[in-house]
Amino acid sequence: LLSRSVPALGILITRGALDPARALDMESLVPSFRSAARDSIRSAPAPVARQALQTAAALAAGDQAAWAGIKRLRAIPDVWSARIGLHHRLLFRLDTTRSVLEVAAFIHRRDLESTIAKGGLGAAGRVQQ
Repeated sequence: LLSRSVPALGILITRGALDPARALDMESLVPSFRSAARDSIRSAPAPVARQALQTAAALAAGDQAAWAGIKRLRAIPDVWSARIGLHHRLLFRLDTTRSVLEVAAFIHRRDLESTIAKGGLGAAGRVQQ
């Protein structure tokens, strides 16, 4: 189970929040990308874009190694962050009712706080196109 291999995640999970280990018990999640995330990935350097897409696929497939570095955003508890290279972050939500891993944003690390403050991640459970 994920909780055994990545005990640090247990600290980040709050009562009533989705436990990623539960998501991994599902058959699989399908990655879905908001239009801003797609555009950001397309405009990134090829190696960074490739890593972002591979990470989204690995997370959706339940790859425990991919989940090892994942962090929950404290400011928005239903959003998770995956580090892509040194400077980028893939921000996503898990929608287990639709079996979707929704990639809400792909941003440079320096833009994380402003993206959160501007509400650039959309509402929970909704994929904005």
